Amino acid sequence: MKKFIYYLCLLFIISCKSNYEKEFINRYSNYNFSNYQGSEIYVRGFSSRNSPIIFLESIRNNNFVRLTINYNKQSKSIIDVEESYPKDSLKENLKINADNQLKKLTADFVDMNIYYLKVDSLGNVYVKPSADEHSPVIGKFISEEYRKKIFAKSISLKNGWYKEIYD
Repeated sequence: MKKFIYYLCLLFIISCKSNYEKEFINRYSNYNFSNYQGSEIYVRGFSSRNSPIIFLESIRNNNFVRLTINYNKQSKSIIDVEESYPKDSLKENLKINADNQLKKLTADFVDMNIYYLKVDSLGNVYVKPSADEHSPVIGKFISEEYRKKIFAKSISLKNGWYKEIYD
């Protein structure tokens, strides 16, 4: 009986993850991810007030920047931003645009309710819906050739999205 309950719970968990991937794809199949191009953004943890701590890593004009963002989900506002690497890498004239864009990117990312998002310099999109280390990465690619290079094995989901599968 214990085994039956265990397998039933396991089946429930797997189906929930699968449904979440489908919901994400349905909601964001036509979303323009170009604002994230050259960036990686992910939830690193949560503060004592249960606010997400988000890392944003970006390469723009050959400059690498890593920001740590504390975000308040209730007020949909950034609590603070720490430029963790390299220090003082944002030029003063870029700071205003960076701050405005940062607010929008962070709010949109939190609204997506995902763990990880990367858009490479070519525009390929990688998403990890949950923090579970065994949850698969789903992706949308600029070409079939590129998809085969990145995902050795994958299955087609919907609207050009693929899920990486492991042996």
